[in-house]
Amino acid sequence: GQSYISPNVKEDKHFYGEIDKKTQFITKSIICVPVLIGKSVCGVIELLNRKEKVNYTKEDLNLLEIFAAYTSTLIQNVLDAKRHKELSKEDSLTGLYNDRYFHMQLDLEVKKAREQRKELSLIFFDLDNFKFVNDNYGHLAGSRVLTEVGGILRDVVQAENAVIARYGGDEFVIILPDVNYEQAFEIGNDIKESIKHHIFLEEISRYGDPAYHIKGVITSSVGVASYLDCITMERKFEEDKNLFIKLADEAMYRAKETGRDKVCLRRGDCTYQFSE
Repeated sequence: GQSYISPNVKEDKHFYGEIDKKTQFITKSIICVPVLIGKSVCGVIELLNRKEKVNYTKEDLNLLEIFAAYTSTLIQNVLDAKRHKELSKEDSLTGLYNDRYFHMQLDLEVKKAREQRKELSLIFFDLDNFKFVNDNYGHLAGSRVLTEVGGILRDVVQAENAVIARYGGDEFVIILPDVNYEQAFEIGNDIKESIKHHIFLEEISRYGDPAYHIKGVITSSVGVASYLDCITMERKFEEDKNLFIKLADEAMYRAKETGRDKVCLRRGDCTYQFSE
């Protein structure tokens, strides 16, 4: 994109006269400069028909270029701020949300559940035998596995407004608004089965890391709890929220302790339901 002056568009082969016909506007002269973001043109500032029948000058062009530079800086600042905001809530490895954003969203959803008596479920799970991957194939392979798990979750969890986050290490958490315990249990089972049957590291990575075709080694232990089923709402908000997390987390560990590769649902009557 380059700056351009056309003092008389009628004699300018670059001017597309059909625009005037469609808009019923009479263009006589033009001055325009590109708005750049890096080396890419994101817009154009254009002035038409200077008053007093005076042609646009080089000085006019310089002023407009300065204004375009200011505009470019403002746009870049907005884009940077937006990107920074996205990065602050994103897990850089998996592309899922991070634990900070998870807690922020859980605050909002628990408040809705308390005030409106709305269904709300929570899934906690971690990977079984993940240490085996790190020990036998290296930590870079382990990171690739976590990235693939993120992709599995995006494909499997189709519930509206679901928040999928990496909680830390090989632990993941999913907030499911408007989902009851039975539906959440089914989603947890879908996650378990998808991970169990997935062939991890099936292809060479874009950085040239080898394919290992890992199947049947990595499984998951999944814990599920639902707010209206488990929480009496007799406590303070923060206590209820922490208890909700604790119950889903305990269900996950119960699944792991009883054999792994299971889904464990924590019920409100303090019983546990397991997948087959």
